[in-house]
Amino acid sequence: MNHLKSLIREVPDFPKPGILFYDITTLLKDPKGLHELIDGLGAGYSGKGITKVIGIEARGFIFAPAVAYALNAGFVPVRKPKKLPAATERVQADRSPRREPVSGNGASRISRSTATSVSSVLTSPQRR
Repeated sequence: MNHLKSLIREVPDFPKPGILFYDITTLLKDPKGLHELIDGLGAGYSGKGITKVIGIEARGFIFAPAVAYALNAGFVPVRKPKKLPAATERVQADRSPRREPVSGNGASRISRSTATSVSSVLTSPQRR
């Protein structure tokens, strides 16, 4: 998937000096690139019994439903606390680079052995 990087526009000094922003909209509008990205994201989980794909806001909402579709799995949106109207459960992501808690409608009841997550870590801005 390394060649997909060429489909992502780099915007230097955005949103502030010293930040290199990766604009994924150029990848999203490329049909072949998007198809290959989703296939690649799901490939490592194919045949592993994944029944739910958790999408962590906001970019996780873009990719996770497509990955879930590719895996014939369900999609569970997860947001920061107090952003969903229904009763939610708070979950601390073990491997989250920010270590921020998230909430979802029954999210913590999803077995870790049958779920995977897609989050903004795929497209986070980088310091130069």
